[in-house]
Amino acid sequence: MRKVAPAGSRFVLEARLANMNKFKQDWAANSDSKLFEAIAIEKSNLSRQFLFRNNDIGKFKSQIAAKVIKQMKPKINIQYMNEKVGDDNIDFTNKMLDNDKLTGVFNALDNIEARRFMDNQCFNFNKPLFESGTLGSKANSQTIIPYLTESYSSSVPNDDKTIPLCTI
Repeated sequence: MRKVAPAGSRFVLEARLANMNKFKQDWAANSDSKLFEAIAIEKSNLSRQFLFRNNDIGKFKSQIAAKVIKQMKPKINIQYMNEKVGDDNIDFTNKMLDNDKLTGVFNALDNIEARRFMDNQCFNFNKPLFESGTLGSKANSQTIIPYLTESYSSSVPNDDKTIPLCTI
């Protein structure tokens, strides 16, 4: 289990603050956003994901999400790709994370394995991660800053046996 860097030395505190300040400055200055999702919208998505409507069923989630976000915030520069991030597409995932212009990652993944994978990759590439999702009837939202906060993998039990509610 990965832990937060130990506190106590001035160097560690300064490194943590520098990491947080860089993130805040980069986030404010960088308006580029990218969405990745290789799954089409299903009817079951409509009850829990506010970006999608009946006429979106069958279309790629990333495409519709980018379109709706652009309508909400017209000045945002947002691109979508119908690509999956994960172990089975590691080259693509690493290419996206190994980018100095990328200042943070927003997760909305539908399974723990994928969430843990992205948590680990964001830690490895020193990228802040904003995790959100559901697990059974529980909701989760977490801000993860490498070496500053607890990681997602450290905070979720390994023995989860809940059934995703969207499958019921």
